[in-house]
Amino acid sequence: MSKRRFLAIDPMSTFAWYDGEYLGSKKVEKDKPALSFYNIICDMMVSQHNYEAIIMEYTYFKYKNSNQILLGQRYILKIFAETYKIPLIEYSPAEIKKSFTGSGKADKKDMIKEAKKREPDTSNDHEADAVAIYHHHLKVIGEDK
Repeated sequence: MSKRRFLAIDPMSTFAWYDGEYLGSKKVEKDKPALSFYNIICDMMVSQHNYEAIIMEYTYFKYKNSNQILLGQRYILKIFAETYKIPLIEYSPAEIKKSFTGSGKADKKDMIKEAKKREPDTSNDHEADAVAIYHHHLKVIGEDK
């Protein structure tokens, strides 16, 4: 396992994170999704700000409200990336799935199954996505086979 410090985030109303050591997920407050997300990320970055990069899955949704949540979270992550002078790296869901499971059309069950092989504490599909994002990035930089 790589000792490099990357913070992989699967954003949205339930978002998840994985950094090769810590795995978790949390629901953002429905009435204040941006502030809720900001506060959680702020706690993570202040206590663990030695990350080399923030990595996230980036996509568009057909629902306006979902896109607003995603874009708000992306903007918050960009602020933290600029503040800590680290890159914000984004990958599409299809390239993450292909890299992680071998199929760009893997379903939630496939993602969870593969994530549990690499991180047994994975407890939901959001955490599975965060584990996949992390390992996809390691593969991109040549540190995960």
